[in-house]
Order: sequence, then C-alpha cells, then structure tokens
Amino acid sequence: QKSKRPNYLADVSYPVRGGLDRIPVDVFMNGATSLEGFKAEISGTGTHTDKNRLVEPTDDPETGTAEFKLKFAPSTGIRTRTWAYELVDTSGTCPTSKIHKRANVYPKWMPFMPVIVLLALAILTHDVFISISSGCVVARWLLQRDLWIGFLRYLDTDLPAGLVDMNYVILFSWLITGVIGAANRSGGMAALAPIAVKYIKDSFLSQLVVYVFGFVVFFDDYGNTLIVGNSIRPTTDYMRLSREKLSFLVDCTAAPIASLMPISTWVAFEVSRIEASLRTIGYTDESAYGLFLDSISKRFYAWFMLAMVLGSILLSRDWGPMYAAEQRARRGDGVAPHDPNFSEEEAEKLAGGVPPKKGVPQRWWNAFLPIFGLIAGFIPLLFYSGAKQAPWGGVGWDASSRRIIGNADSYGVLVWAGTFAILFQIVLYGLQWSKEWGGCLLTPSEVIQAAIEGTKDLVETTIVLIMASAIGTLVQDVMLPDAIVSMLGTSIPGQALPAVIFIVAAFVALSTGTSWGTMSIIFPIASAGADT
Repeated sequence: QKSKRPNYLADVSYPVRGGLDRIPVDVFMNGATSLEGFKAEISGTGTHTDKNRLVEPTDDPETGTAEFKLKFAPSTGIRTRTWAYELVDTSGTCPTSKIHKRANVYPKWMPFMPVIVLLALAILTHDVFISISSGCVVARWLLQRDLWIGFLRYLDTDLPAGLVDMNYVILFSWLITGVIGAANRSGGMAALAPIAVKYIKDSFLSQLVVYVFGFVVFFDDYGNTLIVGNSIRPTTDYMRLSREKLSFLVDCTAAPIASLMPISTWVAFEVSRIEASLRTIGYTDESAYGLFLDSISKRFYAWFMLAMVLGSILLSRDWGPMYAAEQRARRGDGVAPHDPNFSEEEAEKLAGGVPPKKGVPQRWWNAFLPIFGLIAGFIPLLFYSGAKQAPWGGVGWDASSRRIIGNADSYGVLVWAGTFAILFQIVLYGLQWSKEWGGCLLTPSEVIQAAIEGTKDLVETTIVLIMASAIGTLVQDVMLPDAIVSMLGTSIPGQALPAVIFIVAAFVALSTGTSWGTMSIIFPIASAGADT
C-alpha cells in the first residue's frame, strides 16, 4: 500500500510545476462565490502556506473546491505523514470543510541519489547497462522503501513499462534496419560505394563524401553509422584516412543530422520524451511534434557541430590524439591502431552487416529506391494521418498544414513508412528475374530473412531504449524535477536556463555514454524549469 500513497518532498512548496500536485479540499459553499473570509487551518506534520484558488462549481452551485499550497518540514529520512486540512468560514455562514491526507515525504536530497549512482557507475565501469540499471534500482528502492522489492519492481514493472513506452520507436528502428539489411542482401548497398569511388581521388574528397553522405542517410543515426561507415570504409582506408577520423566524421554528422530532420528514429524517441514532459507540466497548447519542429532552428549544438566538422575538412586541420592518428595513417603505419586481442578479420566480419546474395548483380537503385521511397513518402503519409487517419480522429484537409501535422500520429506514420518500404522491396526484388541467378533477385522470404538479420545490430540499442525510458520515468516518480526546480527557484534568470541545461546535459551525456538516456533524464527537468 505504501507505493499507492502520494509522494512529496520535504521543504518544497507544492505545486511547483504548472499546477501539478495541488491539494484539493471540497468546500460546501452555501451560496458563497469566493473564499474571502475563509480561514485555512491544518493539523498534523505538514504545514500549508496559503489557500491557492477556488475552483468554481460546475454541477452543484452549493459546492466548490479550494486548492491549497503545501509544504512539509525538513526531514532527514523518508516519513509517512498524516495531516488534515480544515477550511472555516469565520462568519459562520458556511459549514466547516475538512479533508484528511496521508503521504510519503522524502528528504530534499534523496531524489538526486539515482542519478548520482548512475553517473558514478558510468564513470567507473564505462558500462551503460550497469549504470542505468543501478540508477533504476536505487530509484525504485526509494519508492518502495525496500531494496529487494524495489529490485523486483524494476524487473517486473519498470522494464516492461519501458518496452511498452518505446514500442513504436523500437518497431520503427527494426523496420529501418530491416530495409537496410534487405538492401544489403540485394547487392544495392555494395553498388553505391564504387559510384562514389569514381569521384574520390584523395583523403580530402573522401572526408567530404562522408560528410555529404551523412545528410543523405539522415533517418537514423545508427543506420547512418552502419550505411556510411560500411560503404565508404574501404575507400577511406585506401586513401589512408585514419579509422579514428572516419569514426569522428560519421558520428558527428549522424547524430546532429538525425536530430535536425523531421523524420528519424532519433526524433521519434525525442518526441516521445517531449510528449511525456508536456503531460507532466500540463501543457496542451501545442503537440510535441509541433514543438520539435519549432525548435529545429534553435538547435545550436547540432548546427555548430556540423559547421565544425565541415571546417575541419575544408581547413585540413586536426589536433590532439586525432592529429597523431592521422599522422600514423599517412605514414602507412595502419589506418587503425593495432589490437593484439582483436584481429582485422574479426573486425571486418562484425562491421560488414548483412552480406550480399552470391551470384546476383549489384545494382545501386536496389538500395536507392527503397530508401528514397521511405524518405519521400513520410511527409504525404504524415498529412494523411493528421487529416484523416489519426487514431483520435482527423482534422480534415481544410485545416492548416501546421494543425494537420500537429494532429498526425507521427509514430504510426513511421511504422507505415517502414512497412511500405519493405513491401516495396519485396515487389522490386521479385520483379528482377533471371535464370542466371536462379530466379528472383530476392524472393519474398529472402527479403524478410535479410530484414530480420539486419535488425540484429539493434539488440543493444533496443535494450538501451527500454532502460532509458525506465530511468526517465523513475526520475520523475522520485520527484527529481521538483527538487531541482525548487532548489533553483528564481535564482536563475530565464535567459540563462538554456545554458544551464546544456551544461548539465553535457555532463550527463559524457558520464552515461547514451544520448537517449540523457534525454530521458534531462527533458523532465528542463520542461519543469521552463514552466516555472
């Protein structure tokens, strides 16, 4: 029963976030239309600061609801508090209204413990699974007030809830990598690299091609890494570009580009976090996807990173360990540092992805057309969903474009687009028939098997997604946003909040090694701070 009680922090004035956690008290108005002349009293261990406002009665003119602000005395440990609110009309006209409450009250420092444990273990172990799991268990321990029960609830409640929360994002990620896997099996991906090689004459051009390819494969940062890295790596190796520099170029274009484009697995996850944060603060003026679109021009880190990468290429300048790696590669001492515990053959096998089918012609359009269709079809499908097919009802084609997109089920559209792309591949590869390679280029069964094989690269990503969702929910359950907002109060000007959030997010990302986990932790805090 403990977990069913409301949770509050000691020494924090509620409500702290957009009206969340107000304390309602039913009032018998007896014809009164305001709370003027009423006296608020409290008994027990909590202390109220003031009656907040009167909610006008809707069905019975004789009753209404008074909403109080609440604040508990400082506490050194978790306490069960019982108290009563009493609203007295000093004139004696209206009867006294009284309500009893019981809640768990936590000390103000305790919500920081899950994140502190997470960050400490991330630095010590360099393992995202250990660190996030430990942070989740600590958070659940605080909520259940029992370590063993908290561990069990993490396994049987938080992880399944994370899977449900991320179901559309995970499904779309599987579909995207499935499309890539089938394109690899058809030989289409292998055919794209030789086309690029025709125009690449030195390391400068190879770096520029990597940069441009990042914009082409924008729909998934992991897919970008798999496609661009695997397709261009033989060429960059031949041009003596270090693997370190290639990794930097791929990673520092993949994530920023994926976060700026209106369709990507990154954005699908991010919009889900924005939506959850908006529900927390009670913001309903605009959809989560609409807010994301508004934010694209203000994503300075992503824009600056893309500019820095391009500047590094155009100026041919490197520094620090990257400079040393480039010198090693140009001298012919190897494009990658030698690792005696990891052979080159093993590395190539792991990085190769789904291999092409033997004996089939390698045609570039077998990769280009499905991916182009996926990208080109998303926006029309988004409008179709918003106007006609959203689960909650369409707004019609006469509505504005912004309203149609804001009403669309973006998660559903992502799944539509990925599924249609695989169906298109089944038809495209099935129509390419010849006795030379034994019938169809790929049979429907072979396309599906290649798509399933392609999703194997996302096992680790899927687990991180589930755990990131779990920690994002739990940090809200232990009231970390409340604690931070209360601590900051009005000491930070609104203009400085973006800079503060950026610094905190950078530290969390560096410590945890997962951007998606960082978003789960930071979005609730940032939205609560912005709301106040």
